Order: sequence, then structure tokens, then C-alpha cells
Amino acid sequence: MTTPNDHQKSDLEVRGEQTATNPNRGSLRSKLVLSLGAMFLVFLVVDEIIRQQVINPSFVRLEHSGAIQDANRVLAAIDVETEYMLEIGKQLAARVDPADLLIERADTNLGSDHSRKPWSTQRVAWVAAVKPDGNWRWLYRGPMLDAIESKDLAFPAIDQLVRESESAFKGKARAAKKLFMFAGAPIKHSGVTSNDYLVVGRALDAEMVRAIRKRTQVDFSVQLTHRPRTTKPFDVWEADRATLVVETPLLGVTSEPLANLFVQVPRDITMRSETTNTVARNTFVFGVIAALLFLLMLLQRIVVGPITAIREHTEQIAEHGLSASQLVLSKNDEIGELADAFERMTLKLSETQRKLADASHAAGMSQVADTVIHNVGNVLTNVNSLIDTANDRVKSLRIGPLDKLARRLQQADAGEELQTAAPKYLQDLAASLLTDRGELAALLSTLRDNVDHIHDVIREQRKHALTHVNKTRFSINGILQEAIDCCRARLDKDKINVTMKRNVDVDVEADRSLLLQIVINIVSNAGYAICANTDSSPSLQIDIEKDKQCVRVLFRDSGCGMSPETLKRVFEAHFTTRDSGSGLGLHFCAVAMQRQGGRITAESEGEGKGSTFVLEVPRPAPATVAIATGSHLPNLAGSPS
Repeated sequence: MTTPNDHQKSDLEVRGEQTATNPNRGSLRSKLVLSLGAMFLVFLVVDEIIRQQVINPSFVRLEHSGAIQDANRVLAAIDVETEYMLEIGKQLAARVDPADLLIERADTNLGSDHSRKPWSTQRVAWVAAVKPDGNWRWLYRGPMLDAIESKDLAFPAIDQLVRESESAFKGKARAAKKLFMFAGAPIKHSGVTSNDYLVVGRALDAEMVRAIRKRTQVDFSVQLTHRPRTTKPFDVWEADRATLVVETPLLGVTSEPLANLFVQVPRDITMRSETTNTVARNTFVFGVIAALLFLLMLLQRIVVGPITAIREHTEQIAEHGLSASQLVLSKNDEIGELADAFERMTLKLSETQRKLADASHAAGMSQVADTVIHNVGNVLTNVNSLIDTANDRVKSLRIGPLDKLARRLQQADAGEELQTAAPKYLQDLAASLLTDRGELAALLSTLRDNVDHIHDVIREQRKHALTHVNKTRFSINGILQEAIDCCRARLDKDKINVTMKRNVDVDVEADRSLLLQIVINIVSNAGYAICANTDSSPSLQIDIEKDKQCVRVLFRDSGCGMSPETLKRVFEAHFTTRDSGSGLGLHFCAVAMQRQGGRITAESEGEGKGSTFVLEVPRPAPATVAIATGSHLPNLAGSPS
């Protein structure tokens, strides 16, 4: 009949076969590679988003800001030129010859005799005296104005400024399809300012554009227009991939648009940023790939490799049982602690397996004992029957007639007939006794066979009852620490402070496994006793003392203590003061210590005052001898020894 365990075992076997067939299926290494690859893609996406949404717009804004600064520099240079003309106008207005204002000349260039006038050495295109009524008197006209009629050089804005201004003025105006910069200042006669203005002008021509370009190191152009192309103070747009254009209007004195200024700025920042971004992106990609490969190798060394070793060790345990080789993993991190905990678990399982084997053996011995008792009882029944039969046969031996014949022959009146018949009687009696002797010998032989059978049964049972103590030499400090480590989780949970005063170079000679179980039992019982006493701080003090014969280990706890009645029975089998206790722990300790040649004792000043358990473990002898003990142990009831 199939049991649930059989189904479970089959499932586990199938999963093991699948893992053995495809070891890389769902492996941690492949998951790490996929995770690192996904992380790499996320890095690339985030990097590209940051470049497109943050870095590139920042460079564009910086480039636009620089282009606008270049446009402002050009406008400032034009304003400087206008200021320069204003200074020229003021100087000429202060030094103009009044006779020049009275002469009417048709020659717009004022003749050769005016070549030495002050304005002839200035960088102006024309000089004129303007009256408030709009009458213009040309004092000087440069070569570029020779082909332009006077009527085409009409400047309504200048006439308005002459009428309305009370001081010098400057600005820009457009006439004859040219853009002029002008400045005017009141003319002084003998130190007295008149209403007439001396106005000077200069065209914003190619020569001036070249001069401003040279001075500002900015490439620009001017285009006459009657309406601006944009309402923005500065409109920045891309002419091509390598050039950025800033467009801004040039306004007259009445804020009317005269021309558009186009500033061409090379996109050095964008080009450099693209080159820098390409180098940075490639460096980032290669760096991230190198970092991920290094991280993968590091994870392989730190995580995957040790976990693989632990998995292989568990597979060995699954295949060969707890007798598999020990897991050796020299690491000081969490995985190392996991390996140590796994090894401790393996040791605990091995010890538990041994205990289960012992328990199974004990249970088997109980059944064997029942069988032995039954068999011995049957044999004893036969023995009793044989003894009764032999007793009856002995009683039926014809010894009485011999005594009578002997006494009759001793009498004086014994006749010849009696003497003649006596030998024949004795021969018959001897034959009868010989027969009885054979039957008694057969009965005794059968009885001996039954007794031998009883001996065989007992001898066979004795073979099962004998156990061996494997005594070795080891440090008591290590066994105590190992026991505390085994109970560490429970001690920490109950906040029990364990202190141990070590004693260097203290070796004992005992069965290490048994002694470990004894110490674990004592520490566990101390933990329960400490938790039961809430009136004192939870603590367990372990001291080590030694003399020539043994090592004494004292376990002092701050637990609930024991009464004198409890002390008398503390090592009895099935005696316990806890509802969930079995009463076998301390009894096992006492029996195990006695088997190793030591002993365990208990002390307490009373309930609520803690307890002290003392282990006396033999020290090493010149030679280690394995001690075999049978099942007959002294009675441990009462005070232990």
C-alpha cells in the first residue's frame, strides 16, 4: 500500500532528477546576469533621459544666453558709435563759424575752402544746421551722399526732436534706403545757446559694420524693414546645425522699426557638448559594463560560489546521509554564518539521529526482552517438568528391598534358600537400577540442554545490552561554548545574560557527545528556571575549577530555585516540576555522567534563590580506555552519586 510519504519521496526524487538533468534551470547565476543586464539597460535609459531632458536643454539655454549676449554686445557697440557722434555734435556745435550759417550755397559739399573746417576731419557722413521751422542748411555732405537729392534726405524724426528738445539728442533714422545714426546739439553764438541745432549723421554702412564686427568679434548683418519679424526683444533660431541666429529689431526715436539686426553665432557649445556627450556616453557604457562584470565576478566569488558549495553539500547529505563529509567554508560574513549554522544543524541532526537510533534500539530491546522472558518462561516450564519427573523417578528407585535384604542376611536364622536366591535378586535389582540410571541420565541431559538454551538467550540479550563509552581528550572550554551557542537563540529570546569565566588549558577525558548533551540539558533547564523567576535579573554564571582528579563546572542561575524535597528527587526518572517536562533529562545526565566516571550534583538555598548544578568530569589519564558498561546501573533514586 502506498503512503503519503511515498508520494512525497517520489516528488522529491523527480525534482532532484530534473535539477540534475538541467542544472542551469532557474540558477542564481543566470538570475544575477539578467538582473545586472536589466540594471544596465535602466542605467542607459536613465542616462539618455537625463541627457535629453536636463543636460542638452541646459547647453541649449547656455548657448542661447551666449548668443543674446553677443547681440547685446553688437547693440552696445552701435550705441557707443551713437554716443561718439553725440560728442562730435556737441564739439562742432560749440565751434561752428556763424558765417557758415548765413551763406547760401548750391554746392552741397560746401566747396574746397571748407575742407579745413572742423567736421572735415570727423567720421561723419553729413553736417547740417537745422532750425525749429524745419529749414535745413547743409554744412557738409560726404561722398556717399553725392548722388542723393536733398529731398530724399528728409528726417521728420530729427525735425520733431529739434522742435521739442531742449538739449542734445541722438538716435537712428532711415532715409534714401539707408540707415543713419545721428546726433544733434544746440548751436552757441558767442557763448549763447540758440534755437538752431547742429545735426551730424553717419550711415550704418558696410564699413561701420566691419568695424563693429572687428571690435566685438561678432558676425552680424542689418536688413532694412518697415515691420519687425518678431515681437520679442530677441528671437533665437537655428540657421543650420552649426549656426545660431539672434534676431532683434533696431528702433527709431519714436520706437518705430527701422531695420532688423541678425547676429550669427557659431554653435560651439552644442558641438562641444555633443562631442563631450558622446565621449561621456561611451565612457559610461564601458565603465558600467566593466563595473557590472566585476560585480558579477565578485558576486560569483562572494555569493554564488559559497551557496553552490552549500547546495552541493546538501545534495551529498541527501544522497549519502549525515555521514557525508564536513562542509568547510572559510567566510566571515552572513553566508559563512549560514554555513556554520547549517553545519551545527547537521551535527544536531546527527546527534538526534543517534538518539533516535538509541531510542529505537531501546524500544527494540524492550520487545526483545519480552520475547526473551517468554522463551525463558517456556524453557523454565520444561525444566520444572523435568525436575518433577526426575524427582519422581528418584523416589521410585527400589532402595528399600536392598536394605531389607541386607538386614535379613545379617540375621543368624537366614536360611540356605535365602542365600541361594539373594544373588539372583541382586542381579535383577541391578538391572532395574541400571535402567533407572539411564532414564535419569536422559532426564538430566535434557535439563542441561534447557539450561544451556536459557544461557544462550541471556547471552544474546547481553550482547544487545552492552554499550561502549568513547572517551577522548578535549578542552572543556570548547564544549561549554558549543553548548551555549546551541542554546543561544533561546537565551537571547529570554534576554538571559550568560557569563563564563574561562580557565586556560583545562582538558577533560570523557565522551564528548554525551558531555555536550549533558551541558545542553543543564543550560536549557536553567533557562526554564530563570524564566519562571521574575523577581531577579535573568543571568547564568558558569565557573570552571580544577584539581588533580577532575574538573568541576559550576552552573549558577538566578532561577526559581528548589526546595529540599525537590533536591532529593531531582535526578529520579520521570520526576519533573514542569507541566510539559518528561522527567528524563536530569536522569539521563546522572546516568551518562556515571557511565563516564564522573558525577553531577545540585544545590539550592531554597525556592526563589536560584540553583547551582555541578559537573565533576575526570581529567585525562596516562592512557585512554574504552569502558563497557551493561544495563545494570546503580539505583539513582535519592541523592545522586
